[in-house]
Amino acid sequence: MTTLAGLTVLLVGLWLIGFAAWVLLAPARAKELLSRFAGSFRAHTIEMVLRIVAGWGFIQYAPAMRFPAVAEIFGWVLVASSVVLLLLPWRLHNRFAARVMPSVYRHIAIYAVLSCALGMLVLYAAY
Repeated sequence: MTTLAGLTVLLVGLWLIGFAAWVLLAPARAKELLSRFAGSFRAHTIEMVLRIVAGWGFIQYAPAMRFPAVAEIFGWVLVASSVVLLLLPWRLHNRFAARVMPSVYRHIAIYAVLSCALGMLVLYAAY
């Protein structure tokens, strides 16, 4: 179980770094992907399930990480916020995204840098 959780944490870190690179290399395609997350019930549900899996990975792997309390809290925040979003009508997520995403798109390079930094921190903390 720990190996699977460690692999999950590794994939999260790599995804964050890869996403940052994608934003810098193909910002239009990255914006297109981001615009789909809350675009339909199916996309919303897949996003929430992936967040729950990632959170579970952090919770399970936290004892093996450099900052176990922080990793566990991060995992629980991912799981709890995802469960709340699953319980709410997905259209609320969609409306929230419609309001927030224009600002994200304007500052996409900052988000890419933060995503890369978080990904590197995850990898450092885990390995």
